[in-house]
Amino acid sequence: MDSTKKAAIVVFLYALLFKFLVCITLAFSTEASLFAFPLCSILFTWMCIERYKSANYTTSKIVLTILAGELILTLPIRIIDFYGTKGSLPYEILGIIGILLGWLLACKHKVWLLLLVFMALIFPVYIYYWLQWHGVIPE
Repeated sequence: MDSTKKAAIVVFLYALLFKFLVCITLAFSTEASLFAFPLCSILFTWMCIERYKSANYTTSKIVLTILAGELILTLPIRIIDFYGTKGSLPYEILGIIGILLGWLLACKHKVWLLLLVFMALIFPVYIYYWLQWHGVIPE
């Protein structure tokens, strides 16, 4: 087995493990996990790209592998019963946005740009759901 396939398998398994570990935060606080999940996704993607990037295993392939590991368990369930899984849809969307922002960080190396995009995309969603959970905005 060549090093590119080995790296792809390792990144995929790390992405599955990452998904399980981050989902554990839902048991403690839904508000905290809504903020922590995309932030952890950014850092995880950035670390995987920095560690496994090579000439044959490009950053786009790494991101697709991470997305596959992220969605392989939840996508079939969402297809079968979309309305039953609507409650966790924001976590999935913010996780995907976090992966894409991690890709942006690894490619551009501009932390200020990442923070600006993070605040523009994720923070308003977090505030909206926080207000909804606390009854300020009706469901």
